[in-house]
Amino acid sequence: MADVISKNGKLEVNGKQFSTKDVVLTSEYTLKKPDIDEAKTLDADEKAVVEFALKNQGRRLVHCEVKPVKNDYFDDHYRGSVEYTPKCRNYSGHIVHIPDGTTVKDTNFCQRVPNNPAIIGKNLTFIDCNLVNNVIDPSWTVKGCNTSTLDFEAYEAARLAEKDGK
Repeated sequence: MADVISKNGKLEVNGKQFSTKDVVLTSEYTLKKPDIDEAKTLDADEKAVVEFALKNQGRRLVHCEVKPVKNDYFDDHYRGSVEYTPKCRNYSGHIVHIPDGTTVKDTNFCQRVPNNPAIIGKNLTFIDCNLVNNVIDPSWTVKGCNTSTLDFEAYEAARLAEKDGK
């Protein structure tokens, strides 16, 4: 990661300054999110600034080995677009860009909402992975994986209603 510094409410790298906006994640923590278009693919300096914001400000929001692709971290359930690395085994809540033809083993890609197209890549092989709520591309080979669908929000609401009814 390039040398990013936080100065006067802005993030700076290679002489470029990026303003930030506050994104309240919990009552105890606010992310200082770089003000970069969430839909755009990041250039090298933007990647460095977004990575710094997610990993080095208060609490680590993403795995130490992942690299951002976009500035689209929304909250702890929708954790933004990242590049795949075999060094990380938990991509829950991320949109993951995996190089075409890659084989992935023993990795969690669980998504909060059903039918989520959160894995980007063709001709991928998944072995013993958690693919709950992911759209399975027809070009993929899936062996021994959990491909079930679960509406977590409905499940949690039912559990709360059950608990309140007791």
